[in-house]
Amino acid sequence: MADPFPPDIENAAYDWTARLLGVLERVLRLRIRLNGDPGVLEAGDIFVFNHFARVETFIPPYLIHRHTGAHCRTVAAAELVRSTGPLGRYLAALGAVPNDQEGLLAFLATEVIRGHRVVVFPEGGMVKDRRVLDEGGRYRVYSRTTRERRKQHTGAAVLALAVAAFRRTVRQAEAQGETERIEAWVERLGLPDPEALLADARRPTVIVPANITFYPMRVSENLLEWAAHRFVHGLSPRLAEEIRIEGNLLLRDTDMDVRLAPPIRVEAFLTPWDRALARIAATDPEGPQDFLGRASGIGRLWGRRRRRLSLRIRDRYMVAMYQAVTVNLCHLASRIVQRWVDAGETEVPADRFHRALYRAIKAVQAEPDVNRHESVDHPDEYAGLLRGSCPGLETFTTTASAAGLIERDEGSYRFSGKLCQEFGLDEIRLENPVAVYANEVAPLPGVRRAVDAALSALDRPDPLGWLRARFDDEERLYALERASFCRPDTDEITRVEGTKVPGEPYLLVPKAPRSPAVLLVHGFTASPAELRPFGERLASLGHPVLGIRLRGHGTSPWDLRERTWEEWLDSVRRGFEALREAWDRVAVVGFSAGGILALRLAADRPEGLDRVAAVAAPVRVRDRGMRLVPLVHGANVVAHTLGAPDLMRFHRSSPEHPEINYIHVPVKALYELGRLIDDTLDRLGDVACPVLLVQGSEDPTVDPESGEILYEHIPVRDKALVLIPSDRHGILREDIGDTQGRVIHFLGG
Repeated sequence: MADPFPPDIENAAYDWTARLLGVLERVLRLRIRLNGDPGVLEAGDIFVFNHFARVETFIPPYLIHRHTGAHCRTVAAAELVRSTGPLGRYLAALGAVPNDQEGLLAFLATEVIRGHRVVVFPEGGMVKDRRVLDEGGRYRVYSRTTRERRKQHTGAAVLALAVAAFRRTVRQAEAQGETERIEAWVERLGLPDPEALLADARRPTVIVPANITFYPMRVSENLLEWAAHRFVHGLSPRLAEEIRIEGNLLLRDTDMDVRLAPPIRVEAFLTPWDRALARIAATDPEGPQDFLGRASGIGRLWGRRRRRLSLRIRDRYMVAMYQAVTVNLCHLASRIVQRWVDAGETEVPADRFHRALYRAIKAVQAEPDVNRHESVDHPDEYAGLLRGSCPGLETFTTTASAAGLIERDEGSYRFSGKLCQEFGLDEIRLENPVAVYANEVAPLPGVRRAVDAALSALDRPDPLGWLRARFDDEERLYALERASFCRPDTDEITRVEGTKVPGEPYLLVPKAPRSPAVLLVHGFTASPAELRPFGERLASLGHPVLGIRLRGHGTSPWDLRERTWEEWLDSVRRGFEALREAWDRVAVVGFSAGGILALRLAADRPEGLDRVAAVAAPVRVRDRGMRLVPLVHGANVVAHTLGAPDLMRFHRSSPEHPEINYIHVPVKALYELGRLIDDTLDRLGDVACPVLLVQGSEDPTVDPESGEILYEHIPVRDKALVLIPSDRHGILREDIGDTQGRVIHFLGG
């Protein structure tokens, strides 16, 4: 007797899924991110996903339902769906159909016409090793049944062709006024009325390729695994492996990137001959199932043609599905390690690995067809890489070390012979996650090019290339932060602030550069535009110039409100380190708070720091209200803790250059400025390079005594304090009293 068709889909199963995922997102920081055009979810009929974990059987239906309200039929492993346990009942209620169901494609075709979506995993099983290319570079996956590599399934394509052919037949019947035939279809298909059928027939038949990428993949034990071993006797190695890997995906901080590729319209593959052939093969179809082929006559001819079409469509959606991988830092690190191991390397210096990975990140950012995870897209995520410390690097090395693949000490990375071993399908995720990561991005030409470029850059002298790569990070940060803080709740502030001079960082490299290179650091609430005219003058004299942007500046006062003085100092450090890629000697010139930051950098005595000029650097300020800032800030902190509004978020100022400086100054930023000044005063005794201090005699913003205080506390003998007769604060930008000329002379020009 044939198995009964799957039970009806239950809304309660979708509601339960939403609650479960909501808890996982809030409590365990599982982040499910839908990338791509959400409108594709509404347009799609059949969705093809890669298959790496069990959770993919319920995540896609949940997302499709959340965005469209439509229910899904998901083709799932028979042993899961037919299980009488809670998981089997849940999946069946969610719409899962066993993959060995009799008449499966006919049933799914009918479900599509009824308005359901269909989710298919064309790989035919969980591809735990992520290896989808064979030795010849062709798409193949390992089959447990045949124990060899085979092509991915064409079921989704065959299904789509049947649906497309039936929809065309319905449209023709409508055009010819065959109302009785249409009503017969409505009755057989269980539709509410003819209009429902006709509305469906007007839809193009669309396959949506999609990819789910998990980051990171962990191999350590977890609570779910502990409970399984405690309460389930005789747990198989295969199930134990799945519980460990997938328990970590769900129960720990994980990014689940669901990326929708461009939709594939099946009708685009059909020629007029194909449409005629399909119509003749199913002369009087009762439903879409009759377009799945017949055993004789024209039916055989249509079956052969359908087979060719399904192979073409299959190849199209498989390429799109694999190209939709969201590339992360572990992918690039794994490919680099794999390249070195294949070349016979057993150990590399730590700095060489970090620089190779950094250049791979920068190269992959330039690949237009590569989808990037924030670990390789946002400089905050990888900025510490060249210093040997960043979250993604720590994740990679921890996982590789736990698997016994890579050993790291202070100066190098050592590669285990285990990286070259072959592991079974149910072992590789635990034993060699590096291979799993590398396999996942193997189909991406952009990743291969990026890794090639990175390894090539290590041995090719290209100091300006390294400088420009690091400067690109500063430009990316500026663009990301501008976009991030253009929110509805900033509209009023933005309106009052008005149009500002663009606040992006700048890099000026003369054709015949001379030392020292100069790092320009703008003032509090300003942007790099403040010192750009001076930077252009320096560049005309041959000095390479980098106008760095302090975090929170040049974007929005709301952005500045989120920042700390340590982030401002880190901006200065990054700019200094970038220039050091190309020049041995770097001078730092800072204006106002930028001058304090320049002195604070000097206190750390970085190698290559040639000298520092601090212009109008504040120790004391004219505004007596600054004394109340710690009190107001403390009150804001208390109010925030209690869930109450801040006592005062912004202080309204009247800057000399409102086209550059913020008018609204965050109270928190004023508090951070005070902290910066205090910390710098404590560290001035560590300054060891030559220092020039320039101060306006009647500065309306900074108390002129600030210059004297700094001069007294800086212990170096090569120092000077210059007092410029001026009642303006912006003496460097406005070049009052030849301030620019004095700084240029100090720089040796």
